Amino acid sequence: MKYRLPVLALLTASWGCVYYNGLWNAHRWAADAQQKEREGQHEAAVVSWSQAAVEAESVAVHHPHSGWLPDALVTAAEGLAGSRDCTSAAPYFTRIPAVTTDSALLERAALAQAACALDAGDVDGAAALARPVLSSKDQGRRDRAALLAGRAEVQRRRFEDAASILARSPDRAAGVEEVMAVLDAGRTERADSLCDPLVRRKPLEEDWDSIFAGFARNAGAEVASRVVGRVVPRARLTAGERARLFLADGYRLLQSRDPMAAGQRFQQAETAAPDSAEADKAKVAAIWAQVAQTRDVDSVAVFNVALVPFATDGSAVTDARQLRGILGQLIAPDTSVTGAFRAGEIARDSLYADPLAASLLLGFARRQPTSLFAAKAIVAALPMSPERAESLSQTLDVRYATSPYFLATRGSLSPGYGQAEDSLARLFGIRAAPVVATGAGPQLSATWTAPQTGRRGPLLNPPDVVPARPTVKTPGPAGRRGVADTLK
Repeated sequence: MKYRLPVLALLTASWGCVYYNGLWNAHRWAADAQQKEREGQHEAAVVSWSQAAVEAESVAVHHPHSGWLPDALVTAAEGLAGSRDCTSAAPYFTRIPAVTTDSALLERAALAQAACALDAGDVDGAAALARPVLSSKDQGRRDRAALLAGRAEVQRRRFEDAASILARSPDRAAGVEEVMAVLDAGRTERADSLCDPLVRRKPLEEDWDSIFAGFARNAGAEVASRVVGRVVPRARLTAGERARLFLADGYRLLQSRDPMAAGQRFQQAETAAPDSAEADKAKVAAIWAQVAQTRDVDSVAVFNVALVPFATDGSAVTDARQLRGILGQLIAPDTSVTGAFRAGEIARDSLYADPLAASLLLGFARRQPTSLFAAKAIVAALPMSPERAESLSQTLDVRYATSPYFLATRGSLSPGYGQAEDSLARLFGIRAAPVVATGAGPQLSATWTAPQTGRRGPLLNPPDVVPARPTVKTPGPAGRRGVADTLK
């Protein structure tokens, strides 16, 4: 009998130690998950959150009457929410208020539940849960509440309110989302001014990528590029990260029809990381930028040859081969009407090479001046040759005044226009779209999918014909140059 009390005391201490170790492990995994989230390692963070939930759930199940139960329930709920398993977290959110009145634990539970509400699209519920925690005594929970409440306002499209709330947190993620909210509110200059102090919060490459894309979406590629040029050299990034951001900016400029500026960005990308995979990609992209500036059809073969070293070895093999595949379709192109228009569309839509596209179309009009579609080729080339709009308009006035395509540019759609479009559609093997008198003028009859750009470089897809009708501007007034000169 005299040994019973010491043995019971030892067992009690052992149980307490096991219990404490379980919760300590849960907290350690939760801290690790939070650190990984700050570093942008989102998939790794999910794994750590899952481990935190497992440890905490074990404690809650095996020690349901312990004083540590409330903390275990909250930590389990946080872990499940962090690992995107909000269905399993729901019962914990229900149990927690019944077992504790501790404000810190209740705030942690509210933030976890707010995150789940956001994931479920319950914006009002998320805001109602997060906003009270904005006045928490704990800085970390206040910052987390600002991030969640700000995100709720973004989903409500109340961008000004979102920016105001997000500005209350010094965290990196909140700063990034504040800039994005200000951009979506249409305040480009304000967003621009926020980028400089944001540098001190050490945004990740993916953060800057989203911000620059936001500038391009809301204010255009030129404005985005200006921000890139100022911020990227100062940001705390690796050489490879800088190179990828410069590459992405170059692709945006290329798509916006500014190949000269794009070429300069590609050069910066190569300089930023000269002995890297990004450098090879930048060299291939620089050739693409040169293609987009040329109007000489014969130079296509030269560019195609220049890509050969990159298409056989190195980090840009895929990019080079796909670009060569596109260029190969423009070398000695089919001179028929469908061949000419296909080549023009490939140059315009897959390569963003407007001068080259215009040359291909005008070449067809020069070779077959009596074709019904010669006028269509000239009209299609007009928006891609603004410096020649006056002389091309004169050509239309003098030689093609009765063409249904010329009349369409003047807002007069004749029966002949519909018949011509039907005929061209049959040549392309597609169904013609209904002719609508919009005054927009005749269009090309097929469109190729444009290349997709990304953080690792261009993805040039083989052209697929789809029945789309891109907009072509109405030509300007007739000029005084000779007809023969304008089509050269």
